[in-house]
Amino acid sequence: MFMTIWATVASVYRIEVVGLDPLRLVLLGTALEVAVFVFEVPTGVFADTFGRRSVIAGCVLMGSGFALEGATPKFVAVLAAQAI
Repeated sequence: MFMTIWATVASVYRIEVVGLDPLRLVLLGTALEVAVFVFEVPTGVFADTFGRRSVIAGCVLMGSGFALEGATPKFVAVLAAQAI
């Protein structure tokens, strides 16, 4: 439920505050999918090695990405936050 709410709020933020056009929104989605594809295997190895600590590290990384996106309403910052 919270992820659905976050996705809605993030979309409105990106359109209204950051002022992204449809092309840049598609680029953000592409950057997110590329980051997921590239980091999926190393994340799995890290999770298998360190167990529960990997969940904490994942929450910290997601939180830092959210904070970066909210702190700087610029396309480059939002793009970097998607990679994080």
